[in-house]
Amino acid sequence: MRHALSMVLDAEAGIEVVAQAAEISRAISLVHSYHPHVLVLDLSMTNGFTLRTVRRLRSEEPGTHVVIITMGDGRGFASRSHEAGAAGFVIKDRADDLVEAVRRAARGEEFTSPHLPGVP
Repeated sequence: MRHALSMVLDAEAGIEVVAQAAEISRAISLVHSYHPHVLVLDLSMTNGFTLRTVRRLRSEEPGTHVVIITMGDGRGFASRSHEAGAAGFVIKDRADDLVEAVRRAARGEEFTSPHLPGVP
């Protein structure tokens, strides 16, 4: 799934994927190396706690905005993600939402997928 999402983002004008990681510890290391404008962080990544990582990265790399992706957690987790400092929260299978979230995050804006389960 990571590779498919990377291809979707890389195909968009003005968006360049500079790195990928399967584990949170590796993602943190890559953020410190590349200083990206936007980090897409999967809730199901291994080797770490996602919301703690969002808080940490917002402190250590304030120029990097975080977009959380998930398979289907509800609005409550989206709210907690934004409280932790995430700029975006989207469902993995909503590629259009992901592109919009990344674009908004790069501008310093927030985005929550309107297609979350349990949300009309």
